[in-house]
Amino acid sequence: MESVEDHRDNQTRFLLLCNSRVPPPSGHDKTSIVVFQHHNEPGSLLGILMEFEARRIDLTRLESRPTRRGLGEYCFMLDFEGHISDEVVADCLRALKMKQRDIKFLGSFPAANASSSSRQRVSEEAWTSSDEWLTGLRRLIH
Repeated sequence: MESVEDHRDNQTRFLLLCNSRVPPPSGHDKTSIVVFQHHNEPGSLLGILMEFEARRIDLTRLESRPTRRGLGEYCFMLDFEGHISDEVVADCLRALKMKQRDIKFLGSFPAANASSSSRQRVSEEAWTSSDEWLTGLRRLIH
């Protein structure tokens, strides 16, 4: 079939979905989640975004969708650089899970482009360094 696209550079992506496993990290990964808020209130999205900013995790997609639970009830669909096995990503998800009504993990998968590795490596190194520092401080507890 010809002339189906309306833009010459359109690309089609396909995903393989399964609920039993996550592929191992490739070094150039993305993760997808859905965040459900406790309440729709001023600054609630900012609170979600700050968890990513604090860890220097780059968001690649952010969409809001109604939850169908009631007027003004929304969830946020996010894609971001990194893999669930990365400590910095795990730390971010842990913080979100503590503060939000629910988080639905959709998966971690190899990214279509390989441009994210240096930023993710710097974030992971910073998180590891901070974690080692905190571990050293905790050793001082008697």
